[in-house]
Amino acid sequence: MNKVKGVIFAVISAVTFGFAPILISKTYELGNNPMMMAFSRNLLMIPILFLYLLAKGVNFRITKKQFFQLVLLSGFGTTTSLVFLYNSYNYIPVSMATSINFVYPTLVAVASVLVFKESMSKFRKLAVVSSLIGIFLFMDISGGSRNLFIGVGLALTSGFAYAFYIIFLAKSGLLKLPSLVITFYSCIVCSVLIGIIGAFTKTIRPGDMALEGWLLTLVISILITILGAMFIQLAVLNVGTTVTSVLATLEPITTLVLGYLLFQERVGFTKLMGCILVLTAVLLLALDQRRMSKERAKNIEVYEDIVNEEII
Repeated sequence: MNKVKGVIFAVISAVTFGFAPILISKTYELGNNPMMMAFSRNLLMIPILFLYLLAKGVNFRITKKQFFQLVLLSGFGTTTSLVFLYNSYNYIPVSMATSINFVYPTLVAVASVLVFKESMSKFRKLAVVSSLIGIFLFMDISGGSRNLFIGVGLALTSGFAYAFYIIFLAKSGLLKLPSLVITFYSCIVCSVLIGIIGAFTKTIRPGDMALEGWLLTLVISILITILGAMFIQLAVLNVGTTVTSVLATLEPITTLVLGYLLFQERVGFTKLMGCILVLTAVLLLALDQRRMSKERAKNIEVYEDIVNEEII
């Protein structure tokens, strides 16, 4: 493992994902809308991923079980997360939406305890409390408008959907497939599902978006689907999931800084504290993950010592 390269890869990935929401909100000024964005982002990536996987000689074949799993993963996970997150940009600043969406690691930790009966460590307990207080501060009940409540609700629902995506991906066995193959089929399923919804709601209107908007959407698709995903995989390979998780907190920070610099988005002290608390929860979960990894390593060493003693 090359730790320096791994850290650089993790930072590039986080900054890439943090920059994307700023570009997405820009496309709305060029005739785009949340449903169109979610649809076109996936549709534009299908031929690119297909040609790339074909050139690399990657096996596309999946079983019938894997097909239905991918439909479930993409439908309740990716599609729901994208549609709700992109819609939240219409109601609240993109920096706030990105920060609230980042509550998904805490949701995954809670689900692991409630559904899979994993232990609730002090780090996880603190992370849950930190996330809940952070979300409460985002709500700003004293002066909250209707748009604020809608936006927070949409971003939070997106976080729930992405938490489902992570849990289902880990537990379904789909991780046996190459990551880009999962992404390829996910793009197909998302395009079909969002296309059907868009046809009924009449929200997919390609003619409304200027050529500049389409080009920017293509850039966003490549940034998120290929560049961001590729660098995060390289980061995990070189420095592991714990360091990558910690550095991933640069994503909402990047969005927050760029939102202020480019769009003069003012989050305010209360919401800034909410952002900090949500990110603190991610850091606590990363520390908990590191603790668990050390315990597993220690248990393996003890087991090996016992085996060696018996052999001797």
